[in-house]
Amino acid sequence: MRTIAVAILLSLGVVSAHAQTRADTTNMSCAQIRNVLDQNGSAILRQRSSRNASIVSSGVYVKDGRYCGIGQTAQPASVVAADTGNCRVQRCMSNARGR
Repeated sequence: MRTIAVAILLSLGVVSAHAQTRADTTNMSCAQIRNVLDQNGSAILRQRSSRNASIVSSGVYVKDGRYCGIGQTAQPASVVAADTGNCRVQRCMSNARGR
């Protein structure tokens, strides 16, 4: 019984360790966005389209390739920031070819 209780407690710690930082880029400068990624390694960034403000998208962006999963690499991407049209960041993409 004690083993089961310890296993449950350990699994709860693992779940909380994977909590993902979320940020809305609408009111953030590019420097602030990059700081979120530098501090957390990865984050879910939510942004409004620069062409149509009613369109909102989100995705996981990373500081560098160390935060990508197996079979993925960090690739250049951009998000809309309050002070720039395109804030250059990175996001993980699959290495799979032919897809």
